[in-house]
Amino acid sequence: EAGAGDDYVLHCTDLADNSRLYVHRDGKVGIGTNTPDTILEVSGSDNVIQLISSYSNTLGYAPQITFRKAGGTEADSDAVHDNDVLGVIEFQGYDLDTGGNYKVGASIIARINGTPGDDDMPTELEFWTNDGVAAAEQRMTLDLNGNVGIGLTVPIGKLDVVSGENDKYVGKFYHTDTADGYGVYIAAGNDANDKALYVQNRAKNNSLLTCLGNGNVGIGTTAPLNKLDVAHGAAAGENAVRFAPATTGNIGAVYIGLDGDADSVIYLYN
Repeated sequence: EAGAGDDYVLHCTDLADNSRLYVHRDGKVGIGTNTPDTILEVSGSDNVIQLISSYSNTLGYAPQITFRKAGGTEADSDAVHDNDVLGVIEFQGYDLDTGGNYKVGASIIARINGTPGDDDMPTELEFWTNDGVAAAEQRMTLDLNGNVGIGLTVPIGKLDVVSGENDKYVGKFYHTDTADGYGVYIAAGNDANDKALYVQNRAKNNSLLTCLGNGNVGIGTTAPLNKLDVAHGAAAGENAVRFAPATTGNIGAVYIGLDGDADSVIYLYN
């Protein structure tokens, strides 16, 4: 039903005369509300759950939500361009401190990154969150090559993490299994030309640790020639390597022995 003075063209109610659906003259549809803010708004005072079901024995058939964007018009569509946003999933909450407005708490944005071509749509995903201090900020990026960046927008590896927080670790791995709590496993490197593990200082101008693909380890050098190479970069009066037992007494600080031989080759006491 709709009256001549109403701002909607369709108003549906249930048998108890409760309003269920409004179709306004401007094309907006409200389900559970007569004042929709967008083309379609679904409102309720309880859990508002949207369900999309598919019933099929065909493996490839499934529920699907599709976001589309094109340039031009619906009748005369044109290609999208670099930096165009293809779709947004946004999570908002009502905030009284801003005069009663909805604020973005988090969002996921699909954005073109590059020039689309024939059967080619270079796209990345951006993940934004709000820390409760300011507006939402981009925290993580999944780029068009599958690289993940946390704390930066242009990752150069499969996982690229940057942090500027004071007195906090960039990453932490903690295994809670008390029986077989393995740590971090790295499988990389083939020979002396490959770095399986490489550690630098924050300024990236000092090499701290290098593990090559042939098993050589370098401390202070990026080209270790032996199983362990320590480059003496210590200042005057300092040692490149120091071994000190944790307890006093007749305790060996360094033991060097042959494999399978109980006798030591070199045995130094403190």
